[in-house]
Amino acid sequence: MKVYVFNSTISSKVYGFTGDASGANLPTEQGPWKPFKSLEMNPGETARVGVNTDAVLMGIHDKGYYLTAAEIKFEGG
Repeated sequence: MKVYVFNSTISSKVYGFTGDASGANLPTEQGPWKPFKSLEMNPGETARVGVNTDAVLMGIHDKGYYLTAAEIKFEGG
């Protein structure tokens, strides 16, 4: 699944993951959001960005987005 990652401009350690390329469905209280990166995420794959891939995909499926307050480190892809 193509996932778009956004960074909160209110808290630099808060990231939002969504299937919406515009990020319009991310919570406004943490925004505005700035685009950070897009990547392919698939169920069961090893975490590449410091977050659990399955948790991200489940959050997107259930709420339309997934939020995390963490230091994100992209490796590969």
